[in-house]
Amino acid sequence: MSVRSFNPALQAHFKEFPRAHYQYGFRNVITRSACQQILDKLRLKEKYPNSEGRLDIIDIFSGHGLLSTMINYELKPRNHLVIDHSKEPCQVWQDRIEYLKKHTQNRENFIFSPLSGYFWSTYDKLITEDKIVSPSFQPRSKIHDELLIVANLTSSKYGESLLAQWLMCVGFQNWLQKYGRVRMVITAPEETATKFLAGPSYKKRNRTAMKRAVLTDAHLIAVTKPQTVRSAGFGYDPRLLIKDQPALLPSSAVAPSTSRLAVLEFVPKDIDYIDTQELSYAQHTGPRNLVVDGPRGCD
Repeated sequence: MSVRSFNPALQAHFKEFPRAHYQYGFRNVITRSACQQILDKLRLKEKYPNSEGRLDIIDIFSGHGLLSTMINYELKPRNHLVIDHSKEPCQVWQDRIEYLKKHTQNRENFIFSPLSGYFWSTYDKLITEDKIVSPSFQPRSKIHDELLIVANLTSSKYGESLLAQWLMCVGFQNWLQKYGRVRMVITAPEETATKFLAGPSYKKRNRTAMKRAVLTDAHLIAVTKPQTVRSAGFGYDPRLLIKDQPALLPSSAVAPSTSRLAVLEFVPKDIDYIDTQELSYAQHTGPRNLVVDGPRGCD
């Protein structure tokens, strides 16, 4: 496989820092070929044809950051804000940006913040107070073409609950979703993906899956091949696998070695009005009680 999206300027840096020593409870894609599989399936350059010098990427819990650097090289954004408070990622990213300043003048436009992506106050500080990035407000009739959210939410402590909150932000039109319909590319645990992307009547479908379906169009981009005799995609809604045909990542491309993850894409729907109180109530009573004006479809 051609690994076209790896930045050759970072060859020496990744040779010096090839892998993370600690995962801090996260799961990560650690090979260039697997990251390229993900990017080929995402087709981000087609979705952001004018990304160079115009797109802002907000990248949360990036970890060692191989996938992040390849997304960056593919899109060449105006700003690529990386937010991660874990010790080793802080050291690696600070060193990486210094390295790039010496070798490319940081034309990649990476910015690093050692704050926690878990707290909403982090985004208020970086965007509203410090103006590290200044996203534009765009009409909700289209997908925001100047802002992209990338995040690793594989933490066993708070990843699933944080993803559920972010999906609700689409309905409330707050957090980063206040700027418009902002696409999210999320790395999640397999067990989260099987629940959140399950369709109607599938045994693993939960309340968040119902709300997710109302608020977003979701795509299963990549899954991890099992190390056992189970078939790839075991546990997922079969209709989802047929629809999305996800890339199959080798188990050797994921760390820790026994873990399994999925890469998901969430595209907010064009909904003019949604009663968020009804949405919260609907998780207990079912979607028939939901008041929605729209949707009119999306990318």
